[in-house]
Amino acid sequence: MDEDIKKELEDSFTYHFFFNHGVYDEFIHYEDLINETEKFLKTKYSEISNSKDDDIIDERFGKKMQYTEIFPEILWKSIFLSIYFLLENSLDQICKNLRKSNSYNLTLKDISGNGIFRSSLYLKKVCNLKAPFESNTWTEINNFNKIRNVLVHSDGILSKSVTDTIKICKKYNQIELKEYDEDNFIIEINSEFCKFSLKKIEKTITHIHSEMQNHKKNI
Repeated sequence: MDEDIKKELEDSFTYHFFFNHGVYDEFIHYEDLINETEKFLKTKYSEISNSKDDDIIDERFGKKMQYTEIFPEILWKSIFLSIYFLLENSLDQICKNLRKSNSYNLTLKDISGNGIFRSSLYLKKVCNLKAPFESNTWTEINNFNKIRNVLVHSDGILSKSVTDTIKICKKYNQIELKEYDEDNFIIEINSEFCKFSLKKIEKTITHIHSEMQNHKKNI
């Protein structure tokens, strides 16, 4: 393949296709998933709200409890983590795309750290894309990272001694810290937090995309 054509295709994927026919579509799918999950939970609860489960003696194990407490907790936690993983994977892929299109010597693996902090460092130091990581939105993303870590590493159980993460959780009305035992809280999130985090993550990716295009024009 002619090198000019190859370069044009690589740039098209890096600066256009990956976003407009990839990650932006993913955001739409997640928005739909959140809305459909809300409808599902409301519909199921409505169906069983006037019924009687004669087989259940202890209401803690009844359908009402499942659809108001147990299932929502599992679903919203899973959806939030999936949204966060989309951010993490998207940032990694943006780094790889830019490296290929611009023939940077350093690869993502050459940067210390992991997750969103490694990819953001690559984008700042190697790709010279700094503005998205100096914004209030990126501060929110850092908060999401701390919440994500508690959900992943301890299934949402947060020690009362971890005051910085507790302070972060209390910033958000969509997060509830419930008493788990004498020494721990447990983090519970709802659909509104999933919507909020999706919006902030989409804003960050859009900002990066815009900076990429501006940077390309100025080269």
